[in-house]
Amino acid sequence: MESITAKEKAKNFFEYMLALNNLVGKVVRDYRDFEKNWQLEDLANLEGCFTFGDCHNSENLIEIHRPTMTKADQTPPAPKPIFKDWLNFDPKKETAVPS
Repeated sequence: MESITAKEKAKNFFEYMLALNNLVGKVVRDYRDFEKNWQLEDLANLEGCFTFGDCHNSENLIEIHRPTMTKADQTPPAPKPIFKDWLNFDPKKETAVPS
């Protein structure tokens, strides 16, 4: 009986997994066939997204910058009137402890 090396076992295992996946999985040959995909033209319209010649570095195809948070973005929304009677603290003060 011939012994199989660990390398051959690993190769056989991955060949088996690939064959199994090909039986049940759909092979996607075009990115547009994916359920979700983005067009570069659509990304150019998003805030903080730069494509092609608009990038800060000319070698980049796409750049996505983190948005800057304004004071309005950091302020939590006011509670609905039905909850105001239950609240006994100022929700705008993060360090406030409810009593």
